[in-house]
Amino acid sequence: MDDLNYRMMEAKRAQARALQARLEADRGGNEPVAGAPTGHGELQAWSRGDQHTATLLDHVVRPGDELDLYVGGAIGWLRGRFVWDGDRPALTFAVHHPERVQPTGEARVLVPERATCRWARPPGG
Repeated sequence: MDDLNYRMMEAKRAQARALQARLEADRGGNEPVAGAPTGHGELQAWSRGDQHTATLLDHVVRPGDELDLYVGGAIGWLRGRFVWDGDRPALTFAVHHPERVQPTGEARVLVPERATCRWARPPGG
Protein backbone atom coordinates (compact mmCIF):
# COMPACT_ATOMS: atom_id res chain seq x y z
CA MET A 1 0.00 0.00 0.00
CA ASP A 2 2.87 2.37 0.80
CA ASP A 3 4.31 1.73 -2.67
CA LEU A 4 1.00 2.73 -4.28
CA ASN A 5 0.80 5.92 -2.19
CA TYR A 6 4.39 6.75 -3.08
CA ARG A 7 3.71 6.28 -6.81
CA MET A 8 0.56 8.43 -6.58
CA MET A 9 2.49 11.23 -4.85
CA GLU A 10 5.26 11.01 -7.46
CA ALA A 11 2.67 11.21 -10.24
CA LYS A 12 1.13 14.32 -8.63
CA ARG A 13 4.57 15.95 -8.32
CA ALA A 14 5.33 15.15 -11.97
CA GLN A 15 1.98 16.62 -13.00
CA ALA A 16 2.71 19.81 -11.01
CA ARG A 17 6.17 20.10 -12.62
CA ALA A 18 4.64 19.63 -16.08
CA LEU A 19 2.04 22.33 -15.38
CA GLN A 20 4.74 24.73 -14.18
CA ALA A 21 6.83 24.05 -17.28
CA ARG A 22 3.82 24.62 -19.55
CA LEU A 23 2.94 27.89 -17.80
CA GLU A 24 6.50 29.11 -18.21
CA ALA A 25 6.65 28.01 -21.87
CA ASP A 26 3.34 29.75 -22.66
CA ARG A 27 4.57 33.14 -21.53
CA GLY A 28 4.50 34.17 -25.19
CA GLY A 29 4.86 37.84 -26.09
CA ASN A 30 3.04 39.15 -23.01
CA GLU A 31 6.02 39.46 -20.72
CA PRO A 32 5.38 41.21 -17.40
CA VAL A 33 6.85 44.69 -17.08
CA ALA A 34 9.89 45.15 -14.82
CA GLY A 35 8.82 45.77 -11.24
CA ALA A 36 5.72 43.61 -11.41
CA PRO A 37 5.44 40.91 -8.71
CA THR A 38 6.94 37.72 -10.12
CA GLY A 39 5.24 34.38 -10.47
CA HIS A 40 1.62 33.44 -10.93
CA GLY A 41 -1.15 32.41 -8.59
CA GLU A 42 -4.87 32.10 -8.10
CA LEU A 43 -6.85 35.33 -8.22
CA GLN A 44 -8.70 35.50 -4.90
CA ALA A 45 -11.96 37.47 -5.21
CA TRP A 46 -14.89 37.89 -2.84
CA SER A 47 -17.81 40.22 -2.17
CA ARG A 48 -19.60 41.42 0.94
CA GLY A 49 -22.70 43.30 -0.05
CA ASP A 50 -21.59 45.88 -2.61
CA GLN A 51 -17.94 45.78 -1.44
CA HIS A 52 -15.68 43.79 -3.81
CA THR A 53 -12.12 42.71 -2.99
CA ALA A 54 -9.52 40.81 -5.00
CA THR A 55 -5.91 39.85 -4.31
CA LEU A 56 -3.15 38.27 -6.35
CA LEU A 57 0.21 37.22 -4.91
CA ASP A 58 -0.58 39.06 -1.64
CA HIS A 59 -1.30 42.37 -3.43
CA VAL A 60 -4.73 44.01 -3.65
CA VAL A 61 -6.07 44.14 -7.22
CA ARG A 62 -7.84 47.39 -8.07
CA PRO A 63 -10.06 48.23 -11.05
CA GLY A 64 -7.81 49.27 -13.94
CA ASP A 65 -4.85 47.12 -12.85
CA GLU A 66 -3.35 45.18 -15.74
CA LEU A 67 -3.29 41.39 -15.27
CA ASP A 68 -2.58 38.34 -17.41
CA LEU A 69 -5.08 35.45 -17.28
CA TYR A 70 -3.80 31.99 -18.21
CA VAL A 71 -6.22 30.64 -20.83
CA GLY A 72 -4.43 27.49 -22.00
CA GLY A 73 -1.65 26.12 -24.14
CA ALA A 74 -3.10 27.21 -27.48
CA ILE A 75 -3.50 30.85 -26.38
CA GLY A 76 -1.27 31.23 -23.35
CA TRP A 77 -1.71 34.44 -21.39
CA LEU A 78 -4.48 36.96 -22.12
CA ARG A 79 -3.71 40.50 -20.95
CA GLY A 80 -6.47 42.83 -19.82
CA ARG A 81 -7.55 45.49 -17.35
CA PHE A 82 -9.24 44.30 -14.18
CA VAL A 83 -12.89 45.34 -13.62
CA TRP A 84 -15.89 44.08 -11.68
CA ASP A 85 -18.66 43.03 -14.05
CA GLY A 86 -21.74 42.85 -11.83
CA ASP A 87 -20.94 40.26 -9.17
CA ARG A 88 -17.92 38.76 -10.96
CA PRO A 89 -14.37 39.92 -11.64
CA ALA A 90 -13.52 40.38 -15.31
CA LEU A 91 -10.73 41.51 -17.64
CA THR A 92 -11.37 43.96 -20.45
CA PHE A 93 -9.25 44.38 -23.54
CA ALA A 94 -9.41 46.30 -26.81
CA VAL A 95 -10.58 44.51 -29.94
CA HIS A 96 -8.78 45.48 -33.16
CA HIS A 97 -9.38 45.04 -36.88
CA PRO A 98 -6.20 43.83 -38.65
CA GLU A 99 -6.29 46.75 -41.10
CA ARG A 100 -7.04 49.56 -38.63
CA VAL A 101 -4.86 51.25 -36.04
CA GLN A 102 -7.64 52.29 -33.65
CA PRO A 103 -9.53 49.67 -31.60
CA THR A 104 -12.94 48.74 -32.97
CA GLY A 105 -14.40 47.89 -29.59
CA GLU A 106 -13.87 46.30 -26.21
CA ALA A 107 -14.37 42.75 -24.97
CA ARG A 108 -14.83 41.42 -21.44
CA VAL A 109 -13.84 38.02 -20.15
CA LEU A 110 -15.26 36.90 -16.81
CA VAL A 111 -12.52 35.53 -14.58
CA PRO A 112 -13.54 32.11 -13.23
CA GLU A 113 -12.96 31.07 -9.64
CA ARG A 114 -9.43 29.83 -8.96
CA ALA A 115 -8.16 31.30 -12.25
CA THR A 116 -4.38 31.39 -12.72
CA CYS A 117 -3.24 34.99 -13.16
CA ARG A 118 -0.09 37.08 -12.94
CA TRP A 119 0.65 40.77 -12.70
CA ALA A 120 1.42 42.42 -16.06
CA ARG A 121 2.52 45.67 -14.38
CA PRO A 122 3.28 46.65 -10.79
CA PRO A 123 0.11 46.99 -8.67
CA GLY A 124 -1.44 50.42 -9.11
CA GLY A 125 0.86 51.04 -12.13
